[in-house]
Amino acid sequence: MRLQWKRARKIWWPELHASNARNLKLHFSFGRHRYPFYYHFFESQVILAVGEKDFILDVGCGANSPILRLHFAFSVALDIQRLTLKKLSLRCGKLDLKRISFVVASASNLPFRENVFDVVAMRDVLEHVDDIDGTLQEIAYSMKKGGKIIMTTSNLFNPIMLCDNVSPKVISQAIIKKMGVSYYERKKRLNPFSVVQILAKNCLMVKRLLMFSIPPFI
Repeated sequence: MRLQWKRARKIWWPELHASNARNLKLHFSFGRHRYPFYYHFFESQVILAVGEKDFILDVGCGANSPILRLHFAFSVALDIQRLTLKKLSLRCGKLDLKRISFVVASASNLPFRENVFDVVAMRDVLEHVDDIDGTLQEIAYSMKKGGKIIMTTSNLFNPIMLCDNVSPKVISQAIIKKMGVSYYERKKRLNPFSVVQILAKNCLMVKRLLMFSIPPFI
């Protein structure tokens, strides 16, 4: 396992740090989170995509948004739960972050005008919305031409997700709650092929697609 870990690390480590002027710290410890490696990899991709003059939107930000690491950029944290935004606001206060605005809204009905954001982050949101096409259209509408979206969603090809998808909701909800994770009802599980098709249909082009298996392997 140790040899496999080193080999997997060499694949992406130089690529990330060759263009990283901000000395990102990636965490691989198996702590309280389910997928710490996966989350911090997502966080690093958001940070690397953001320039000093960019305007960022985090859709479904949660209380642990990657914009907590963006001390130099203007950001909007959007979530459907007011309590979640309050927790994030308290964390921003402790870190003395003053360039973040907080918006309570649904991902499928964004309260923004056209061509606003340079970068949009969306972590594990798409599988929970009722209208995937409508959500992506709202995001594409609010993004600037040539803007970037960094997005993750659960993969149907992952055996764990496939089992969750075919099992009764009562069982899957009980398992997730037992793990100590807040549960949001899943509407659909996507796979790499359907992700590309859905994004293309909504005027978003895929530049890079990664599949994650059991941490810490990509």
